Amino acid sequence: MGWRLDEDAQAIQGRDAVVPLLPKEFRLLAFLCSHPNQAFRREQLLDAVWPGETPVDRTVDDHVYRLRRKLSMAGADASALQTVRGHGYRLALPSVAPNGQVVRGDFARSAQIALDLSFQASLSTDNPLLADPMYRDQVRQMFYQYVLFGHGVGIDILRENPAIFGIQRDTELRLGAWDKCGDMRAILADSDATFTEKSFWLLSYYHHIGNDEAKAWAFWRRAIESYMLPAHHHLEAICFALPDCYLRLGRLDLARQAISDTLATSLAMDYAGYIPLAKLQAVELELHARDFAEAKRKLVIAKEQLTITPWQRELANASILEGLLHAARGDGRAADALLRRGIQLLWDSGIVSHVIIRLRDILFFLTRVLDLPELRRPFSAMWADLSNERDFPGLAKELEHLLDRHLPPLREDSISAERYPGVIVPVSSDIPLTIPK
Repeated sequence: MGWRLDEDAQAIQGRDAVVPLLPKEFRLLAFLCSHPNQAFRREQLLDAVWPGETPVDRTVDDHVYRLRRKLSMAGADASALQTVRGHGYRLALPSVAPNGQVVRGDFARSAQIALDLSFQASLSTDNPLLADPMYRDQVRQMFYQYVLFGHGVGIDILRENPAIFGIQRDTELRLGAWDKCGDMRAILADSDATFTEKSFWLLSYYHHIGNDEAKAWAFWRRAIESYMLPAHHHLEAICFALPDCYLRLGRLDLARQAISDTLATSLAMDYAGYIPLAKLQAVELELHARDFAEAKRKLVIAKEQLTITPWQRELANASILEGLLHAARGDGRAADALLRRGIQLLWDSGIVSHVIIRLRDILFFLTRVLDLPELRRPFSAMWADLSNERDFPGLAKELEHLLDRHLPPLREDSISAERYPGVIVPVSSDIPLTIPK
């Protein structure tokens, strides 16, 4: 049995007692409940709970201490109000399926279900704007801008106000929002979305948390050859997932050609969102190839691009790549500072999936390309914390089974493109991808 927040009484109602909360204690716990499993820095909590006031960081610590004590008094597991080393605090709550059943764990079940019911109840409010295609497009653009500029709080606002923004009615945005907060369990539990609609996120998550690089590549190949992915995800898989697979498998020749094609295509088709990613991926290629002079040259070019498109995810990635370049040159102190800065930028954005991707990149490079155990130690600890919190080993096995069972098998008559062995390059009019000769 868990506990619930009694809004009228501003109290915790647990299995042993009803424990009253002070106003700020209630607001802090309610805020953490509405953002389950998401870590917040002290200053973020101050802004959320004490807006316009001037408390000190210690204020948060004192309130967390009192909340843990009151949770215990109510008969709840106070350890779920967790300290995130070097970052701040989070409230660990289980994932809940749409039918209200706890998917994993049973802590605070009643509180989480209450939040879910509140969310569902808000769907009954009809907003005439939700029927307007132009408004829906504006909401999508807002979501994409929040992703580009690393504004995870904005994504939360879209997700938590369905009567206004209707994001729950748009499968693409609903799944994308869960992906950005790193909640694969919510995607798996989404019974309103088909496997095909979920497939890109399932593939991406397995790609980054699984330990079998060859199997990840085989899964991508099956999805791409069967044309089962939506057009824009098909394009993204070819332009970014495949080159990343090549890098991890040590096929630098194929990675070089794929990245060159992606950049040329992005420029030719004016895919502004792809250009900085492709330029940064070109830097990563040179690091894997151990051509550090060329990596430095391409990093300068990529950073010039970021003066035009100063998106937080790309700025963080540039800092990480610069840190890896310093690591390759033996400057461990500068490398550590730049790597930490990049990861902190991603934590600050509140987009957990970006943290997972870049931590995996750091650990792969510092393990497989350069063997630098001292430098990778703090990032290994960060990964272990995320893995334990989100059960990466269990999720990887579950995703592997799901993908292997549902992805179409490779066709015997599949046509292999020379540059993308086993991959059919899309040529239909609704997938505007041109591979330069």
